[in-house]
Amino acid sequence: MFTMLSLRRRIRVLVLLAVILAAWSGPLARAGAPSRDEVEAFYSYDAEAPLEAVEVLLGSSPWYREYEVRYSSLGETVYARFMVPRPTESTPISTTGSASAA
Repeated sequence: MFTMLSLRRRIRVLVLLAVILAAWSGPLARAGAPSRDEVEAFYSYDAEAPLEAVEVLLGSSPWYREYEVRYSSLGETVYARFMVPRPTESTPISTTGSASAA
């Protein structure tokens, strides 16, 4: 009897929580999506402004070359890491040790 009562109580609480969560619209639902003009304004830039880009080779390996890249953007300096993969050489596939077709 006690377990059945506590089970019913738990189910009621879970149902109540599910209803509350379904009815609640969070802050993202009220905010709405930005308009196309707002998105374009956010990503707009002056194409004529000098970037003053600098690339510095940090290191290399048989697989890639790693650079630090710096450029100007809206009076600030943007720093980034840039990795350039090295071209791969075509290597013949070894058939030793593989199962042969009968």
